[in-house]
Amino acid sequence: MAPRVAVQQALFLVLEFLKSENLLQSFSVLQTESHMLMATFQPPRGQVKGLRAILGEYIVLQDQERKKRTLVRQYGKSGATEQLLRTLHDLLDQIGREAPTVSEPPPPPTPAGNQNLWAAADPPHFASPAPLQTHRQRYPQEQQQQQ
Repeated sequence: MAPRVAVQQALFLVLEFLKSENLLQSFSVLQTESHMLMATFQPPRGQVKGLRAILGEYIVLQDQERKKRTLVRQYGKSGATEQLLRTLHDLLDQIGREAPTVSEPPPPPTPAGNQNLWAAADPPHFASPAPLQTHRQRYPQEQQQQQ
């Protein structure tokens, strides 16, 4: 749940709006009526987004939500949409199962003074490579037929 706006915050925004729009009579009346509520309010420091900008953003968000509801209503119940959503769900589930696990961290780098990068011992799988097999070595029965 989103945090609620305090009455003092809303009053501050309205008072600033009235002042910026040069509605001084309304500003004066509201300031007088809200004096007790605003007595302990500390206005924020620095630039504050105005009421007009906040309401503009609210209108844009409401329009986006309306468009989203319209799309869901139009396409959300079709078989193709349901199949697409099932496929996406299955794909994301599969990706989650196949995600690599966290491995051990790499070894620390060699000291700066060591200029010979190949000084470390070869890993076991590079120590003695197996001889390459040829076509004849893999298929002895073919070799016997040719003799």
